[in-house]
Amino acid sequence: MAGKYCDVCGKDDLPTGVRSSALGPMSFAFCDICLVMGAEPNYWVEALIECCDGLKNVNTKMLLTYYDRETDSYIDKREGNIPIILKDGTEFKTRSEFINKMENK
Repeated sequence: MAGKYCDVCGKDDLPTGVRSSALGPMSFAFCDICLVMGAEPNYWVEALIECCDGLKNVNTKMLLTYYDRETDSYIDKREGNIPIILKDGTEFKTRSEFINKMENK
């Protein structure tokens, strides 16, 4: 699974590194944004929910965040859309908005 593309968002605009999933025994290539956001591949989040027989049975301490390609944003199965927030408090609603800001610095 390691390679140029992030296994979570599918993008190749940032370097990726292979890390273990927080949801189970699997490793994926994560870009820096997906790693910091705690995002996992959507199918992996869905598999966990299915294995637990529904969202209500998943430990509330587990992050269930994934990247949604249609909206270009990060979504948590419990909370909905999650903005990318920098240490200075700056928020970005989409991944592209964040990338464009970083490229224009």
